[in-house]
Amino acid sequence: MFAMPRPPLNPGVSLYLDLTRICAALMVCLHHLLQPPFFDRTIAIPGRSAVIVFFVISGFVIAYSSVGERDWRAYAVSRLGRVYSVAIPALLLTGMVALAEALLWPNLVAERQDWPGLRLLLSVFFVNQFWNLTIGVLSNGPYWSLCYEVWYYVLFGIVWFCSGWRRLIAAAMVVLLVGPRILLLMPIWLLGAGLYLALRRRGAEAAPRDREVFFVVVSLFVFVLLVYNPASIVTNHVEQSLHNGYWHVGSWRVFIGGDAHFAADYLLGLLFAVTVWFSGGVFDHKAVERLHGRVIRWCSSYTFSLYLYHAPLMVFFHSLLMVALPDESPALVLLVLIMLGVWALGSVTEHRKEPYTALFRRLLSAGVPPRA
Repeated sequence: MFAMPRPPLNPGVSLYLDLTRICAALMVCLHHLLQPPFFDRTIAIPGRSAVIVFFVISGFVIAYSSVGERDWRAYAVSRLGRVYSVAIPALLLTGMVALAEALLWPNLVAERQDWPGLRLLLSVFFVNQFWNLTIGVLSNGPYWSLCYEVWYYVLFGIVWFCSGWRRLIAAAMVVLLVGPRILLLMPIWLLGAGLYLALRRRGAEAAPRDREVFFVVVSLFVFVLLVYNPASIVTNHVEQSLHNGYWHVGSWRVFIGGDAHFAADYLLGLLFAVTVWFSGGVFDHKAVERLHGRVIRWCSSYTFSLYLYHAPLMVFFHSLLMVALPDESPALVLLVLIMLGVWALGSVTEHRKEPYTALFRRLLSAGVPPRA
């Protein structure tokens, strides 16, 4: 498929996506922070639900970007540069924190993971969640979702830029490679991609009653997020059919684990997508843009960094505080330190992805004759 002119996106939709990206990243961070050993008790924050919101946003953004890409190389360069500009520093940070813990605070390490170097190496290639693999990345628990999302990029790129038998064979190879667990959540990501394509057909103008419908749907979304998800009934049946997280098919065992929540995830993702559809009429106002637009976009530009850096930073700063203040549980101080660390690291990684983009452009252009 070739590059097509990219119509303007409703600025209200764009601002709403930025705002929800900030909220989702903060929810994931607080989900890990507000529990022992970082906090004196557990406060339930729906961290997994925030990841589902991220999947919808990711599909939307990738579809939006792909419309303007001229070929698969441009698509791959953009995706690789974006992902690795944060993923590689996040893995290095995770490894250094693990080393610091082992050398400086061995008595504070509650549980050691074996083969740390191999775990980090496999994470570079995002193979941690293939089929029945569940390879944790030391202290960086949130990295699991990137090992799903990257393969959604790959499959989408194959379908978007390839055709004929090449598309079928390449897509089938990736499907067989990654296994069913990763594919189980892909409809949520595709929902975001389809949402953008539908909004593209609709145009940038919001409908007159979008504001009223938006607040109704947001109320329903918040209820399902925080109070009760009706699709959890399906989750209960699925979990009862599993044995220690495995689904048995004859002599085969397929690990499903926490993704047994897929029906509840689908419903939540669908409701969030509906809020995006109607958001243009709410956030597309000059007053909102003038008062909050710049701040929201600036904060949103650090959300990938917040997502991948917060867990190792949390472990590192918590260890420091445990040594300095052994009788305290300064969660607020820890949160401030994490945010400062994310800002410092994000400023030189997420905001400086050009070296990665240039590297992958050279690698993927090697041997390709220049255009006439």
